Amino acid sequence: GARGDQTRWMIDELIEDAMLARRCFRRRNLIPPNVLPDEDWQSITTLTLFLFGANEMTYPVKDAIIKLHRVATEIQTAIAARADHHLTIVKPHWLTDKVLRFLSDQEVVK
Repeated sequence: GARGDQTRWMIDELIEDAMLARRCFRRRNLIPPNVLPDEDWQSITTLTLFLFGANEMTYPVKDAIIKLHRVATEIQTAIAARADHHLTIVKPHWLTDKVLRFLSDQEVVK
């Protein structure tokens, strides 16, 4: 259908852009992600929504959520099915919905 064609076109464009960037730019060494100590998570006082892709490879999602719920009980979490950490690309509507609902819920609480 039209949506499938549009999605295929978007993916093709992303691949072409990535290949062009690979030819034009020097590869950088990426900074490895840090696992924050419990004290850092506990020090977060701002209302926080932590979004995960179910297929995240950097850190096991279930372990991360268990840890967050244990050490930082105020942090809200959500998992996007069939997604990795590229939520803005693979789940933009899900991401927007979750963020808007989170912000809306905060307005109701005030």
